[in-house]
Amino acid sequence: MKGTSLKALRSIRARKGQSLVEAVVAIGIALIVVTGLVVLAVGAVRSATLSRNRSVAVQYAQEGLEALRSVRDRDFTDLPDSGTNKLFWDGSQWNAISGSEAIDLYSRSFTSSLISPGKIKIVMTVGWADSAGSHTLDLTTYLTDWQ
Repeated sequence: MKGTSLKALRSIRARKGQSLVEAVVAIGIALIVVTGLVVLAVGAVRSATLSRNRSVAVQYAQEGLEALRSVRDRDFTDLPDSGTNKLFWDGSQWNAISGSEAIDLYSRSFTSSLISPGKIKIVMTVGWADSAGSHTLDLTTYLTDWQ
């Protein structure tokens, strides 16, 4: 090592240690950034799943309300005036009976209450469970004996 001074060797050794510290800091920052991105991605997937499930639940509730409107149009007295009920298709028309129905991962039922003669309040409830917990959705309408 011709022409290399002791001071120069110490400077090289000090730079080697400094580059090790820089590498550890860079890896730490990279891990923090990657962890943040993973947390954001998991949150986005969970939010998208909840939105999709809620959208399906709204469709099932709207279908149920439309089925009840068809029962009303056929004969208003076929609508239950109290209690928790479910809908079923008998092959030619919708009917309402006591209970709750299961549709895939969802359950659907409705409660009816007589407001006045010829007017019933309907609350259609759709429930489901996913990785975020149990959820319910309620849609309310009033049906009248318009005929």
